[in-house]
Amino acid sequence: MPWLTEKVGKDMERPEIEIVRALYDAFNAGDLDGAAGLVSDDFQLTDVAAGQTLNGPDGCRQWLGMFRTALPDASAELVTVMAEGPRVATEHVGRGTHRGPLVSGGGTIPPTGRTIELRLAELFDVQQGRITALHAYYDSASLMRQLGLLPPQGSSAERGMTSLMALGVKAQQRIRAFRSGRG
Repeated sequence: MPWLTEKVGKDMERPEIEIVRALYDAFNAGDLDGAAGLVSDDFQLTDVAAGQTLNGPDGCRQWLGMFRTALPDASAELVTVMAEGPRVATEHVGRGTHRGPLVSGGGTIPPTGRTIELRLAELFDVQQGRITALHAYYDSASLMRQLGLLPPQGSSAERGMTSLMALGVKAQQRIRAFRSGRG
């Protein structure tokens, strides 16, 4: 059967979906240890937007903790859950207020006090009752806009920023051409 969209009550769900739902429930309850207890020792989490990979239960705890620290009132509302074999795909809406530091590989963003609402898609692998992999996809530009760190989409400030980036690309191209003897 192709991807199965789960719309049934929790008592009728497949075990793989129950484990993934338990991860969201633990996150929503602020139970990072409970969430980390659902992943395998060789668990690998890939945050595609951040270009970051974390491993094992500690990596799971660290990644979820980053969101709970930055957004102490964070919640994840599942919108869609689909499964085929050991693969589970979810779509959820993450919400929260940026009241703590948002620490990422690119640095730390101090609290802005702004409320965010972000749509995320996540792909899970579940083997022998444990989550072995998670790939998280979200629009980091939307997150930065909601935090007030990028101009609103379609605004004159965004157009100006895009024009400056285009000038930077043209300058890089000219420098490369000059260095290669073509300029």
